Amino acid sequence: LIKRAAPRVPVMIGDQPDRDIRLAKLAGMKAVLVPGRFRPAWSSTADAAMADVIVESYVQAIEWAVSNG
Repeated sequence: LIKRAAPRVPVMIGDQPDRDIRLAKLAGMKAVLVPGRFRPAWSSTADAAMADVIVESYVQAIEWAVSNG
């Protein structure tokens, strides 16, 4: 995905900090967290802190991605 998006940086929009945000950041992508109600016990606040931004809705996430992606 990173190669296909070049020269732009792809943006991951997700609701699971451990599966969406952390992995996207480790791959070199930007990441937008849309917190959901599901909060598993294994989820770490450190994973959520890796997000470039935390928003309240997917609409806000898309708007951020369009402006910053």
